[in-house]
Amino acid sequence: MGYRRDKPIVMKYSASAMNNNLSVQIDLSKNIINYAVIHKSVVNLIGASTDGSLVHHRQITCKEPAATMHGGTVVFQARLVNTSGRTILVMTSQKGIQMFEADMSVMLYWYALCDSSDAAGTSEGSILVFDIPERGSNITLSQELKAHSHPVSTLESQDDILVSSSDNGDIIVWKELSGHIEEVIKISGTGYPCCSLALHDNMIVAGFGSGHLRVYHQQSGCLLCEADAHSRAVTSIDVATGSGSVLSGSEDTFIRVWQLLGSGELVHKHSERVPDLQIQGAKFIGKDGRAFGCTGYDSNEIMFYTEV
Repeated sequence: MGYRRDKPIVMKYSASAMNNNLSVQIDLSKNIINYAVIHKSVVNLIGASTDGSLVHHRQITCKEPAATMHGGTVVFQARLVNTSGRTILVMTSQKGIQMFEADMSVMLYWYALCDSSDAAGTSEGSILVFDIPERGSNITLSQELKAHSHPVSTLESQDDILVSSSDNGDIIVWKELSGHIEEVIKISGTGYPCCSLALHDNMIVAGFGSGHLRVYHQQSGCLLCEADAHSRAVTSIDVATGSGSVLSGSEDTFIRVWQLLGSGELVHKHSERVPDLQIQGAKFIGKDGRAFGCTGYDSNEIMFYTEV
């Protein structure tokens, strides 16, 4: 098995050095794939037809409390989120959390933080949970989860399960019970940041600043597999839910494809080196894992690879 490199999408601005700096949302009803990539205070938003023949570019700047010509607030994360039957863009920054309609027609919500705080309260290890209606902008803060002793580094969810990780490598599994999210289990870290998470079949795949990939049982927290996957920090992980393929990207310039077995074992399938480029985001394009895209620090391209 191998992958060939396809035609890239060229963005207006290059990708910043941020973990998980590529968000992908596929709308098969409209035959459109949407991408979001951070550049400092700007998010590149790209809408492309599934065959790549049509590409539409937009940029959105993190809003400032005071009117300015160009915002200087750094965006920490930007993700296209499917929730309550709609797709919204969620941006976190030093100033707080901003949510937009996916077409950027309107800002839906702004949760402001004081100047001494980091985005979403992550410097204190807390997680903010919001209720989002099927339509409209009546978004409300419903819960604040406090369990991490270090800044929260990434979040991932599947059905009624939420998994969070922090800068010391701790991983916490949460579950929604009667509309309330409660802690289920905590997996202690080893001191290296847990930079990225992916969930599949009651398993948690975690990537660390040490370059390791680890697979844990979601309910017990038991370590099922450990792979010395990269020589530098893992910056992005994704799982193709239809095939069980795992994608990992790293600052070491490598993207690797793995097969996640039912036992939790990771089997290496393919490695792709992008010369002189620190990978910042990597995502499968589709559930079958036959194609993926990636971004790299200071590059203005979203690069694509297809299985051959």
